[in-house]
Amino acid sequence: MWIGIIIALLVVVGLVTAFSRVSLRLEYRRREKKESFVLEVSAFWGLFKYRFVEPALRVSAEGEMAGLELEAKTGKEPAAEVSYFASFPLVFRLVWGWRRILTRNRKAFAYLWRRSQVTRFEWHTVVGTGEPSTTGIVCGLLWGAADILLGRFSPRLEAPASVSVKPDFFAPVFGTSLHLAASLQMRHLLGAGLRLFQGLKKG
Repeated sequence: MWIGIIIALLVVVGLVTAFSRVSLRLEYRRREKKESFVLEVSAFWGLFKYRFVEPALRVSAEGEMAGLELEAKTGKEPAAEVSYFASFPLVFRLVWGWRRILTRNRKAFAYLWRRSQVTRFEWHTVVGTGEPSTTGIVCGLLWGAADILLGRFSPRLEAPASVSVKPDFFAPVFGTSLHLAASLQMRHLLGAGLRLFQGLKKG
């Protein structure tokens, strides 16, 4: 009798776990030298919550190369000069690295993506280089990137997206804010993990 009750409880717990949702919230803001980054993951109706906050993620330049620098909360400014834009070689390496990861595990990521739901997508940017001609080019590139993202996110969106790119033709400035919220059932996350394990085993 007790064995049957225990088995029934395990089945109920397993079903509740499988159909519970994992929620992800990502926020990033940058305005001049001030930046903040928030990553929050919650599961089991908020009983489990992980939150990572980094208020000092900076784009720094040293010599000819630029990179991401985590500044400790000491109140001191970093010695490196702050730049508004990372160098192209760094961006290319980052994109190429993520492309390799996605390509190698495309089945797991595709499975995960088809079953995810994006509940919020907002991206607003103000950009200026100090010269009207180059400001227009940068704005055009950002709008192109926004169109690509909207094309990817639109099938998963549960609410209308909000995207804007505003030029500032009179001053060198860069400010952006990104808000992204998504959710996924736990059983689909476990399924993606299984596909990822199978891909690693074959590789």
